[in-house]
Amino acid sequence: MELNFARRFSLILPVIFLLCTAQGHAQWQRVTSLSAASTMLVEMNAEGVLCCVPYGNDGLYISTDGGDSWTHQTDLEDRLIRNVELSRGDLLIHIGDSLFVRDGLYGPLAGISSPRDGKIGTFCTDDAENVYVTLVGNPLTDSVYVSSDRGISWQPLTYKFSDDGKKNALLADAAGNLWSHDLYNVGCFNIDTGQWEKLSGLGFRSSNVPRIFPDDRGHVYINCEKRIVKHDIATNVNHELFAQEPGSYAVLEFWPTAAGPLLLSYRQNSLSRGMLLRSTDEGVSWSVVDSLLPTQLQFIGEYDGWLYCSTWGQILRTADLGMTFEDCTEGLYTQSVSNFEVRGARVHVMAMRYALSDDGGNTWEYPAYGHGLNPNELQVTADGVAYENRGWLRVSYDSLRTWEEPQEMEQLVDLLALDNVVLASFRDSTLRQSVDQGRTWDIVYRGSALIATLISDGMRIFGTMGDRLLMWDDATAGWNTKPLPYQATEWNAELAVNDSVMLFSEGGTLWTTSDRGDNWSELPLSIPGDLLRSLISSTDGKFAAISERTGNPFFQEYEVLLSLDNGESWDIITGNLPERLNMQRGRVPPCLGFTSPSRLLIDVDDRGLYVRDGLTSVETGVPTHPREPVVELWPTQARSRLNARIETRQDVTVRVHDLAGRQWHSFRASAGTGTHRLDISSWPPGQYYLSIEAEDGLLVRSFAVLR
Repeated sequence: MELNFARRFSLILPVIFLLCTAQGHAQWQRVTSLSAASTMLVEMNAEGVLCCVPYGNDGLYISTDGGDSWTHQTDLEDRLIRNVELSRGDLLIHIGDSLFVRDGLYGPLAGISSPRDGKIGTFCTDDAENVYVTLVGNPLTDSVYVSSDRGISWQPLTYKFSDDGKKNALLADAAGNLWSHDLYNVGCFNIDTGQWEKLSGLGFRSSNVPRIFPDDRGHVYINCEKRIVKHDIATNVNHELFAQEPGSYAVLEFWPTAAGPLLLSYRQNSLSRGMLLRSTDEGVSWSVVDSLLPTQLQFIGEYDGWLYCSTWGQILRTADLGMTFEDCTEGLYTQSVSNFEVRGARVHVMAMRYALSDDGGNTWEYPAYGHGLNPNELQVTADGVAYENRGWLRVSYDSLRTWEEPQEMEQLVDLLALDNVVLASFRDSTLRQSVDQGRTWDIVYRGSALIATLISDGMRIFGTMGDRLLMWDDATAGWNTKPLPYQATEWNAELAVNDSVMLFSEGGTLWTTSDRGDNWSELPLSIPGDLLRSLISSTDGKFAAISERTGNPFFQEYEVLLSLDNGESWDIITGNLPERLNMQRGRVPPCLGFTSPSRLLIDVDDRGLYVRDGLTSVETGVPTHPREPVVELWPTQARSRLNARIETRQDVTVRVHDLAGRQWHSFRASAGTGTHRLDISSWPPGQYYLSIEAEDGLLVRSFAVLR
């Protein structure tokens, strides 16, 4: 059983739970001009219809014109889509452990009954409109079933590769043969004998399920992680076409083109660029087509003379076997924006490919590809030089296409790249600077503790060093220190400054100083959360930050904050940001940036970049009414129960209904915080609604049970 949570709240009669949002004020807008999709799954059928599922479960995107334009199926947002295929013009979608069919490309979604009411592991279709599935779980007598009537009846194909159907990949070729393979075996279902025949002599063991490519000449190409093997079915002879050297990093990506040549894409290690190789003699020899690809390519399919492939950041097509590529990402607006950097109106986005805006995020250009970059620590100066902190330093002088690594630059802690000087702190507590674009470095300060944080307001430079504030003193032309009110840690310390005050946050407490660190005073924070993240300031003195609530073991919870009075009071401006702002633990916290005094940018996990204009006034204050209840839902490890953590300021009634209005559970929750366990073992799959009823309002939370 899997649980899929739509984490957005729907407020009905929002009186007591209202966060004082006034009509007519600015809301967050998604930056749809930034086209840098992070593709998780891309499939294409023989008619050239492309289906793309981006990272973050942002629904399904479909292109019927070869990638020139895309439509977004928003009803599949936050659904765990495992695979997509087109059959008889309909869309078959593997969601969770179940199979669904969509009438045409855009019709209603309906479930397909599985054999023995089992959980679907993998599936495929063939040209005869049959559907093949494997089941997950034990015990299993058969692992592959076929249906010719969309799940009304199923017939077993009596062979089992493994006890876990998710490790059985299925493929139906143009000749009507069914292929199946797991981590160790490859087999073909013989139509004449009605039996499975296992290919012998392959001798591979893989951590990934291999990919197979049967042709119409009695051969099958097998891509087994580090090797490419051509198997002659009639003679049962294997020919090795390519093998990586020991210690090589990347999984091979292979494609036998319709025109005859073989293509191969891989990376030698995690830091290298992608290579594209081509063979015109069945793998006897290989020539390099391109050795400076942004990453290795993942081949999708061929249609109308085009070969389609994808990278982490985009979908590409080529008509000349990789000599040149066209971008098919226009209109595919979902991005995995890991982080970004703001320098005035210039915005550098570190997504799956590097993007640059010179007008505060309105228009974008893509001077290079960003795959493989450290999303937290990429800084690009006005002269176009890029500095990347990986725990050591890498520098690029050609728009991130190639990289150099200065010597003796290991154990890097923090990096501050200004337009005329670059500063870096190290684990030996030294501060070093470079005035020649990172080529040579000099020690300018030896600290008494780790220098964890470096910031600049354009004129001054500050840092945190244990319980000391480090700063450059213009009067003495040297580095001075003053006491900090609390020990600064490497991961939680935040420092920001405007023309009037400096703010320092550590451990959930906020301090301010108006005399450059001589005296500090604590500021009361009447906001939800345990930590402050991404503390920044604008050129006109505003402060913005992210508050983080750390109590949920499965999800982080964030609010976006704004202060117009030097941190004395804070306003919640989270507003209409999507619930993906509250993301799974272990991910990079959201990043904030002012591109002008009235414009604020934020990255929302896999939903991309959002912008908010009109910050000259604030529409939401620290709420005078009680804050809406906090609801957290997560399954137990056995998936038979659902934990519901409810935090409320008054007694409430909690009910769970399905789409038909049937009540499945109800209980009374007292004021305060409590965790309640719901037995869902007997609940059928479907959409459910958890409602919290209070005296003056109703809050509804939806979730889905998938089997």
